[in-house]
Amino acid sequence: MSGFDCVIPTYNHGELLTRCVESVVSTQGVERIIVVDDGGTERARVDDPRVTLIRNEVNAGPSAARNRGLAEARAA
Repeated sequence: MSGFDCVIPTYNHGELLTRCVESVVSTQGVERIIVVDDGGTERARVDDPRVTLIRNEVNAGPSAARNRGLAEARAA
């Protein structure tokens, strides 16, 4: 199985984001986890070298957040 990147769009869900990232980290084959904070005010902290955090300045909606994350993905 080849590796993959996972995109997680979020907006003010800091309390759930940590659990979500921890779940993905434990998944076999994950190379990068791209978290796109879509202009939210909450800040989550995740300490894993595979996590890339992108912050949008304004809330552009879930589709825009997913597209931004996909643009950053590198794995097949």
